[in-house]
Parts: sequence; structure tokens; C-alpha cells
Amino acid sequence: MSGSERTHRGRSDRTIGPAPSSVADSPAVRRPAGERSGPDRVTIGGMTDFPGRDDELATAVRELAGADVVAFGGVGLAGQVLPPTEAYRTVEAALPEHAVELRPRLAWLLANGSAAGKAYAATLLDRLDPVAARDAWRGLLGDPAELTTFSGCLMDQTTLGEYAAGRLGRD
Repeated sequence: MSGSERTHRGRSDRTIGPAPSSVADSPAVRRPAGERSGPDRVTIGGMTDFPGRDDELATAVRELAGADVVAFGGVGLAGQVLPPTEAYRTVEAALPEHAVELRPRLAWLLANGSAAGKAYAATLLDRLDPVAARDAWRGLLGDPAELTTFSGCLMDQTTLGEYAAGRLGRD
């Protein structure tokens, strides 16, 4: 198994690994050969070009891209806030002031993220553009990729398609 894969409950997922203190410090973030080192685009773990510069938002989106859990609050009896939840909150808080910058990053996350990452992206997109978010959820309906969800102490396994159907049913 390569360094870019891990097993989770017997399945193999593409992951980017834990977020370093700075995206620029990570070996998973490299500039393609021949690309200038300007702040416009980065490549994350061999995925297609990631729009934007290396910053706190890039670190948060990177965390969401490799997430295998969807949780919007604390989980378990202790109410532990997981790293993807913190990353989601970082991006969510930045939406009002950085909507133009975040829109292409959310599109990238929808195209390149894990199943949980795509769920986070569509949820965040709903804050920017509810019509585009519904289209994104519709596009995820048939996706068989598995993800884990938490609601407080309750953990559940579902597919991204089933999760999308549930989100569309709430609208």
C-alpha cells in the first residue's frame, strides 16, 4: 500500500494525511515541474491543481479533502471536535469575506475530495449558492463511496449517494 492510501474498516481510501502546521511544510504539497512558485496554485498529494495560495484556508480545505468522517459538532460522550470539523468551521467562518476565493476551492473539493470531503464541500456550497449546492447534491446521488457520519454520540455508516439523498430531502 502506498503512502497515499490507508485502510479503514477493510477498505482503501485516497488520503492526504494529517495536516502539517503549514501547507508549505508538507511533502504532500508540491509545485508541478516547470510551474512558477507563485502563490496562485498548489498541487496536493498528486491531485489536480488546487486553486488559491498556501494559507490557513488551503490547510482547512486540504484537511476536508482527506476526511473520512462527517461531523458538524463534537462527537462521543466527551464531545470531541474532530480535525475535519475544525477545518469545516474555519472555511465556514471565512465564507462571508472570502466567497470569491473559496468558490473554486469548493469546486476542487467536490471534484477531488474523499466522500466526506465532497459532503463538506456541498454543505459549504449551500452557504454561497443554494442552487449550485442542490446541483452538487444531485450529482452525488449515485456515488457508492462510503463515509462515516456522527451526530453527537451516534455514529453511522452510509454511502455518499444516500447522504446526498438525505440532504436533498431536507430542502
